Amino acid sequence: RAAIDDTARADRASAVLADVVRKDPSNAQARNAAGAAFMGRGDLWTAREHLLEAVQLSPDLADARYNLGQVLYHGTPRDLEGAREHYRRAVELGATRDPEFEKLIGE
Repeated sequence: RAAIDDTARADRASAVLADVVRKDPSNAQARNAAGAAFMGRGDLWTAREHLLEAVQLSPDLADARYNLGQVLYHGTPRDLEGAREHYRRAVELGATRDPEFEKLIGE
């Protein structure tokens, strides 16, 4: 039941945030939040598109860099170098280190 509730929540969040992005496509925070919501749905391709745009709009947005690193690592095809690059930049910008992710990317 919890997994169904989480999926339903991610579905609702991604729909709401996609609407926010349509209304304000230059909102990097909304793009990052939409990317995270699509990650929660398992739609890594759409998450990647939102997160790439968030980083382009706001290169110093640590959360977007961290999320993009996750998507690049877990997506298909895997982009290990891209994942490392965005994770490192996220940490430089103040994101909390993630020891489990560091193991995955070989940091």
